[in-house]
Amino acid sequence: MAELLATLAQFKTYKSIPTANTKEDDSITQMLYASSEFVSQYCGRTFINFDEELIEYHDGSDRDKVHLNEFPIVDLLFEYSSDGGKTYTEATEFTEYFVGEDYITSGKLGLPLYNPTISHNAIKLTYTAGYEDLPLDLVQAVMDITEYFRTTQYNPKSSHAADMVERGNSDYNSTKLPSHILRVLSNYRRIV
Repeated sequence: MAELLATLAQFKTYKSIPTANTKEDDSITQMLYASSEFVSQYCGRTFINFDEELIEYHDGSDRDKVHLNEFPIVDLLFEYSSDGGKTYTEATEFTEYFVGEDYITSGKLGLPLYNPTISHNAIKLTYTAGYEDLPLDLVQAVMDITEYFRTTQYNPKSSHAADMVERGNSDYNSTKLPSHILRVLSNYRRIV
């Protein structure tokens, strides 16, 4: 099950539902989980795994930038190999590479991040990433999706949205979501 990107308490405050009114709590919580899962799937990332160490391997190429699967990058160790991943040497930040919010770069326009002749596991990236506190616009988008599922803006008997809420199906057709939600989510999508 996905991590909740918005809580029941936040949603009840947003919709001015009294805390004592618990009639819909289970249903709303289920929709919040489904909405959070949808957002994670749509954006291609998890958002809040900042305490979990991640490892990615990349082949050598003539690219001067590598986008990581999770971001924002919190801490990163960049190592490179000239023997296909048997041994690695630690690279020096600000000399051999620079870290952006969701990428690392050589910092030298047109120069590769690492030797393009090494084709297998030339780069090893060990990092942590994610938000300790989620951006408010992302939390708002999750609550808006939940409200969208909860209201008559869709037909629960015939829409794909109902399938997503009831069965946790993240294949929901995102083009049916209101454009203001899609605009927010586009800011957090992983670049592939």
